[in-house]
Amino acid sequence: MGMLYHLSDWIFRMLIINLLWFIFNIPVVFFLIHLLLIKNTNGFIAIGLIVLAIMPFLFFPATTGMFSVVRNCVLEKQSSKIVRAYWKAYKENYIRSMIGGIVIVIIWLIVIVDYYVFTTYISASFKYLYLFIFIYLLVFSLHFFSVVVHFEATLFNDLKNALFITFGSPILSIILAILNIVIVYVSFNYMTFIIPLFIGSLVALVSFFGFYRVYLTIQK
Repeated sequence: MGMLYHLSDWIFRMLIINLLWFIFNIPVVFFLIHLLLIKNTNGFIAIGLIVLAIMPFLFFPATTGMFSVVRNCVLEKQSSKIVRAYWKAYKENYIRSMIGGIVIVIIWLIVIVDYYVFTTYISASFKYLYLFIFIYLLVFSLHFFSVVVHFEATLFNDLKNALFITFGSPILSIILAILNIVIVYVSFNYMTFIIPLFIGSLVALVSFFGFYRVYLTIQK
């Protein structure tokens, strides 16, 4: 009964955290739905640019708040007041996560444009190289959220630490990317109920576990 209670408590926490994350990302979700429905290239690019433009101001602070609450759950520091903890983390880390989001979105945009240019005008074989670049960039982005909520540091140090942890454990980074890709793939193709209920909190949980393992190894 104790194990069942512990499991149900974790499920409830992940559910609440994910719902809060979705609420704070409603404009981003709105444009992403339009992005999936649109069929012409110009419209796709226009909506895609809008999504990239608003992500630093909405998605990154909301995701930082989610990672903060997940971190507290993992470290067993979380109280029963999840909404208050989320809102507190959202406000305290807004500026750092927003500016960091601008930097990361610019990096993603540059890599995406480079991918298009290299695979279209030079050689299609470059897609294999960019596959690894995208994997490590994804893990770097996820580690950024973990670093922001785990350390009290400057934005430059946050980005530097996220980069160091990403390339400091390359195999773990690949495993972390694969696990998160599997979560998203299964959610969208087989278990769509996970999307509104658990997808964000599951990604945050897996990502912070991976980050924390590397962090403990570095400490030792």
